[in-house]
Amino acid sequence: MEEVMTFASILCPIALALVQLVKKTAPIKNRYLPLISLIVGLLLGLSLSLSRTLTQLYVYGRAALQDSRELDCSH
Repeated sequence: MEEVMTFASILCPIALALVQLVKKTAPIKNRYLPLISLIVGLLLGLSLSLSRTLTQLYVYGRAALQDSRELDCSH
């Protein structure tokens, strides 16, 4: 569980920075930002978890979902 928390705490600032980059560079309406942050969080979580075993893929996917939910609340 500690590994998941470490992973989530690393993933969250990276996802936040990527969403802010998209927000500043692309003309996207604010109503689409939660969807974009969800997609960014999922893609980051899945890409980083590919180096792990398949049994941990579910855990890291859940961490990405949780991070994207936290990003949605920060807007």
